[in-house]
Amino acid sequence: MAMGTLQLDDRAPAFNLPSVDGRTYSLETFADRPVLVVIFSCNHCPYVQAYEDRMVAIQRDYRDRGVQFVAINSNDDRNYPEDSFERMGARAKAKGFNFPPPILPTSSSLTVSAASVTRGRSTTTGRTRRPCRAII
Repeated sequence: MAMGTLQLDDRAPAFNLPSVDGRTYSLETFADRPVLVVIFSCNHCPYVQAYEDRMVAIQRDYRDRGVQFVAINSNDDRNYPEDSFERMGARAKAKGFNFPPPILPTSSSLTVSAASVTRGRSTTTGRTRRPCRAII
């Protein structure tokens, strides 16, 4: 199901994504967190690279206040081999990500419309309320 751009107070699109940490995450995984920040990330973008240490620091500083970061990569790893599942996992480990780094593989029929919403964007944050509404 394709979606247009989300607007203020739109419901967060459902997702069910495998992560480089071996787990699968969904929107419901974070239902106990009052704030969910969705970061559309990748390895090859210099803007994302410049913010990775800040993302780790902000997650560390705000985790106890109910903030949870999650990174989603909607890039096609055929066009960007450095954004492959394996390389995303290696970078997450090397950078010490303290939040789950899910990825959207292009070869899978996952239940997420984020790719159509986010294609071409580097870093976007979102806020949810138990998480049912998002600002992206």
